[in-house]
Amino acid sequence: GCYIGDWTRNLISILERKINKKYIIYLFDANIKVKKKLKKLINNKKIKFNNIALDKKKTKQVFNLNNFFQCSGSSLSNIYMKDKKWVDSRYKFINFFSFKKPLKFSKFLIKTDTIDNFCLKKKIKYIDLLKIDVEGSETNVIFGAQKKLKKIKIIYIEIVENEKKYRKKEKTIINFLKKNGFKLIKKDNIGNVSLFSNIIAKDNIFINKRYF
Repeated sequence: GCYIGDWTRNLISILERKINKKYIIYLFDANIKVKKKLKKLINNKKIKFNNIALDKKKTKQVFNLNNFFQCSGSSLSNIYMKDKKWVDSRYKFINFFSFKKPLKFSKFLIKTDTIDNFCLKKKIKYIDLLKIDVEGSETNVIFGAQKKLKKIKIIYIEIVENEKKYRKKEKTIINFLKKNGFKLIKKDNIGNVSLFSNIIAKDNIFINKRYF
């Protein structure tokens, strides 16, 4: 999800300074409350906000919202929510600086769609950069883009999983993308996720060999 758009603002500053071409950025977040914080950003006609969750099929699913730290752990996946060490350590830290004690997690239904369907509806012919930061449901997002993969140049994906299952999930994603013409060029461990938790998270950058 895009949350309050910090990464997008940094991307726009690069595009405006260094790349002389037209662009449209599509943002997605299941949490409709972030739209208020995105107000200035989405007033830009080049930025399109979508209150849906991307997945491997079009349906409705339960979304797990982290109320005490919404930018982390909010997902269709329950990986963060189920990790007691991660929840308790972050909750205690946040409460140390807060006068009110928020709920930990709440649930609501959200519409889901696939990248393939979305691109078809919006008549998106190709994607220069696909950034996936969905806190655990990234495999489904990728599987929902099978038809469009040939037209995606770069994929920046955060892979998150319980440490016992991480290697298998990472292998599944890497092998799937390799079979579709992508090469892994960079991998960075996100250390603050693993601190006081049983979760591993890594940022991965893939390039489509058809374009590079």
